[in-house]
Amino acid sequence: MLRYFILLAALYPMSASAYDGWSGVHKVQSVRVYSENHVLVTMPQTSNPGGCESTQYLVLNNADSEAGKRLYSALLSAYAADKSVNLALTGCSSGEKLGWPVIEQVWLK
Repeated sequence: MLRYFILLAALYPMSASAYDGWSGVHKVQSVRVYSENHVLVTMPQTSNPGGCESTQYLVLNNADSEAGKRLYSALLSAYAADKSVNLALTGCSSGEKLGWPVIEQVWLK
């Protein structure tokens, strides 16, 4: 039993950082900033690896956190420089398949 618990504890960090897939390499078309700690991004032809019901936007949650500020900065830099990005997407903003795909990582191309 102890071995099983140790194995689960060792694998937890790997599963916590997993994501559904990549958006594909595209340019950021628009950035919409909310006062509620969310940033909405539009990127035409973005894939939907999590199967979210709404794909009009991609959402960056917790934009006020330290990690969120770095992701937001990278998105703005790509938008301002007209450069492409590839986004790692994890789940949907309202859980299950509801809401928009959630941005987990920003890879500047």
